This record gives sequence, C-alpha cells and structure tokens, in this order.
Amino acid sequence: TSPSVRDRHAASERERFEIWVQELSELLRSEGLIRSPGETPMRFARRVDRSPRFSVSILPCGECLSLIHYSRVQPLKSDTDLLRSTADTVKKELTAPARMRYWLRRFFLPLRRRDYGRIS
Repeated sequence: TSPSVRDRHAASERERFEIWVQELSELLRSEGLIRSPGETPMRFARRVDRSPRFSVSILPCGECLSLIHYSRVQPLKSDTDLLRSTADTVKKELTAPARMRYWLRRFFLPLRRRDYGRIS
C-alpha cells in the first residue's frame, strides 16, 4: 500500500507522521543509508547530508524526529508535510539500483515485516 493511501486513512497526525517516517526510512535504506546502533536521528541525518546523494537536506527531518520521539511533543501538520516533501524529493533522486531495491522491498515484504526501527 502506498504511503499516500495509508496517509488518507490515518486516524491521527501521529499516525500520518509515522507513515512518512517509515517511507523516508525505506527510501534511505534502499540507498544503503541505515542508522547505526546508538546513532541518534540528528547524527544520522548529518551523516546522510554529508553524502552527495540528495539535493534536499535530511537534517530538518532528524530534528523533527528527535523532538517528537524523545519528548511528549505531538507532531504538527507542518512536521508531517516536511517529512512528506522530503520523502517525495528523495524518491525522485534515487539511483536506478536503489529504486529497484525500493520497489522489490515494497512489493515482496509485507508492512509488518519491515524493520523501521533504525531511523526512529
């Protein structure tokens, strides 16, 4: 199921936010960018930004993730929009092999079996 469809059916802004966190995680994973154990979302975002793969900065998403996941702050629509637009840009800029890995993972691995714990 595409993240846009899941977004439309989400019951809360927190759910929408998590959908786009998962999508961004999946896109970065397809490029071989996986958060290391003990690496904070901010440090991971800086590491991704140092690589010349994407024209968009991931750091604002890392800041958003840190704030929302490590405190009791509820995500705002603007936070979800930031993740959505970043994910859309990253998706357009995937290399051909990464795009193939992304689509294969989306088609053959059910949502419940995907590991999203490395970005959040």
